[in-house]
Amino acid sequence: MHSVARRVSVSLFNSAYLRRQLWIAATSTSPSLTTAVQQCATHIQTVLHNQSNAKPSPEKHQQSPGSCFILVSQSYSARDVEQMVSRLRNQLGNIGTNMRIAGTAVDQVFSEGGNTSKSGLSVLYHATDPSSNDSGSLQAIPFYIGDMHGRQRLREAAVGRWHNSITDRFNDHRSRIRWIDGHSSVTQAASHIQLPPELGDAVANPSSVELILMAADRESRQVADVLDSHFPMAYKLGIVGSQTPFLNGREYTILGDDEVRSSGVIGFAFVRSRGKTVPASTHDATNCLRVRYPNLEAISDTLQIKRSKGNVVLEVENGEAARTLIANIRKRQIDAGSAFDNRLFARISTNNDNSDSAVLQVTGGDPAKGGLAIDTTRDIEQGYFIQFMMATD
Repeated sequence: MHSVARRVSVSLFNSAYLRRQLWIAATSTSPSLTTAVQQCATHIQTVLHNQSNAKPSPEKHQQSPGSCFILVSQSYSARDVEQMVSRLRNQLGNIGTNMRIAGTAVDQVFSEGGNTSKSGLSVLYHATDPSSNDSGSLQAIPFYIGDMHGRQRLREAAVGRWHNSITDRFNDHRSRIRWIDGHSSVTQAASHIQLPPELGDAVANPSSVELILMAADRESRQVADVLDSHFPMAYKLGIVGSQTPFLNGREYTILGDDEVRSSGVIGFAFVRSRGKTVPASTHDATNCLRVRYPNLEAISDTLQIKRSKGNVVLEVENGEAARTLIANIRKRQIDAGSAFDNRLFARISTNNDNSDSAVLQVTGGDPAKGGLAIDTTRDIEQGYFIQFMMATD
């Protein structure tokens, strides 16, 4: 999961994998959340209406209930944000009464032009196309994973919250962390999370889960690991929301069907019904989902990693990793002469064309020893490739 919500843009493409599904993206940057909800709902309804009218007569199909994944900026009032789910459901009431909604509050949303806006609402709507007659269609299963499922609070408390024995659970959980016996990684610990029934007992065939879309607080790593373990073949796409103590007193604002929560991971698991599968060539992730980083700029060539340990890159082909990064930062400052926000990122890939890569934050470095710490629980192996990046604003 990328931890900077406002810098990630997600695009869905009309590939062979998605043509049997209805994916509709709607965004409004209205300063009024009520208006933003109306505009997004109107756009979704208009697309559905046009799609229905395009069907050959006399075949008309009743639209099946869908799901909405939402991102809302925290520029709106606390009351409007917490009432938004019910307002969106009411606006989309003519589509179906069983609309399922999940999402979170973020700093900014992307407008249709690809720019960021401090005020806005983004909605990704999904439903199975009833006209496809596809018995193996994707069905969205809503889920929520929180502390009651064994998730531990391993990171510091939210900004604006007082540290004490009640609100800061780190010390309570630290003593219960157990390392996996004989595991070669220095970055991964055992998981205590139990999947909720909707993802456990209800999913008879784990390989039928093809896509997991989720919104989370900062304790998302444990959940991502357990989902990887249970559903290794599923594509997973998530976003970490913004902390909202000054909006509504909540650590985070996690939006769901039945309530607004202050923590946890919420989302949808898209399950292929009746055990039907799609050939790999048609549902390859590169044909379906793409994550763009329009505010990040490469400041180095793609370099091969010569030495690493866990999540620490020690040496690249040009020398020590930290010194190489510092040299590229200085060169970028001299060439561009523009300011940046002091956050550094690294694109890690298994090959030098970046076709299979992930962009992760550089969390620390030691110029004396040359090491760079990368924000990941996965081991970065010798022979991987790295490209350093910086934010452009």
